[in-house]
Amino acid sequence: MHRHNPQAFFSAGPQQADLEAMYGSLKTFLTYLKQNHPSIVMTECSLDYTRIHSRMVNSNGIDFTETRGNYNGSLMFNAKNDNDITSLNYTGFTTFTLDKPFHQFGSIEQLLRSSEAEFRAQPLPAKFTGDLIITPDAMDDFIGFLVGSVTDAPLIANSSLYKDKLHEAVTSPCLTLKSLPLDSTMPNGYPFTSDGFKAENLTLLSNGVLESFLLTDYGARKTGLKKAVNEGGCMVLEPGEQTLADIISSTQEGVILGRLSGGAPADKGDFSGVAKNSYYIKDGQIQFPLTETMISGNMATILRNIVAVSKDVVDFGDSRYPWLRSAKVNFS
Repeated sequence: MHRHNPQAFFSAGPQQADLEAMYGSLKTFLTYLKQNHPSIVMTECSLDYTRIHSRMVNSNGIDFTETRGNYNGSLMFNAKNDNDITSLNYTGFTTFTLDKPFHQFGSIEQLLRSSEAEFRAQPLPAKFTGDLIITPDAMDDFIGFLVGSVTDAPLIANSSLYKDKLHEAVTSPCLTLKSLPLDSTMPNGYPFTSDGFKAENLTLLSNGVLESFLLTDYGARKTGLKKAVNEGGCMVLEPGEQTLADIISSTQEGVILGRLSGGAPADKGDFSGVAKNSYYIKDGQIQFPLTETMISGNMATILRNIVAVSKDVVDFGDSRYPWLRSAKVNFS
């Protein structure tokens, strides 16, 4: 029987809430909104402090205790003027410290500006096949497809697109993706997994090569494959060499995707959805925000066709993502 260190204690983040700082942060944010983004209407905006104390003892010889505290911000909003209203946008972040203004966490400031710009939204001039620039806010749909495909259920059911692809290239070599639960800057990290094993950091994709599945102990037993050293989350997509401005200016025709609205992709990755909070690019220039534009394609193909990764990164606290540009996507 594989035995671990019997007892271990872990502690991360603030162990009690700084209520004054929380109140001050939101109050200052509301003032900031009035002064800088007067057309923004907040549907909801919250800041909470969560402290979790957990202990796990099991027959594997483990006795782990952890206390972890963090702050979580969440907001939903749109913009409204005398004759128009824009589509809803939402975002959030998690952090150990309230060490900067609320609007500087995650992608809040970018999304506030984006919402105000949407008053000028127009439909696509014509349908085309071109470049898709995936923003950090829309990344979970694409990275999430890959991550979801290498977990227990699809691998046990033998329906995963990636079931025979371990140690093979499955995406563009531009992509290196890590799951870092032990990273000290990850407020929602974890020192042990929910099935009772000490967690380690993991490289899921290394220059496009699939280095690991995300199987639990149960999934590993059912498939006969190797158990992962963690259970995912805390995702970090390594940044690239180009600035976002360079990626945009070198795009002939394309769309910057703020959010994808639509059903989940099929097992093999086919999807179609509406581009929300998105922009049309022509000849290296952002032309205007888009209304009701459809995107269709295949998630796996989009990940294989990534041609650029930005050095600009958004840190949401529970993930860190750059912008990606993929070629040959259909817009209508």
